[in-house]
Amino acid sequence: MNEAQRYRIYLCGGSHCTAQGRERLRTALADLLWQQGIDTEVLLADSGCQGHCEQAPNLVVWPGAERHTSLDVETLRDLAARLAERVRLTSAETSR
Repeated sequence: MNEAQRYRIYLCGGSHCTAQGRERLRTALADLLWQQGIDTEVLLADSGCQGHCEQAPNLVVWPGAERHTSLDVETLRDLAARLAERVRLTSAETSR
């Protein structure tokens, strides 16, 4: 993680999440972060199993430990838009 990456998204890399399409969702999320213009400010990384296998696939956003489960592309689209707003607000506050 570099200094510009204030936010981190950890996508579960456990076997249940992988079987439920984690790689496809990871690619989609990377594209969505880029489309929102925040791909340089958000670290997208894989984690080990997050222990919520019955709700696979899932991820955690830091800071804040915000968990998202039963992911699909639409959920990721909403997440990327909300995260972009947080990044912009944080950037505006720090530039004051």
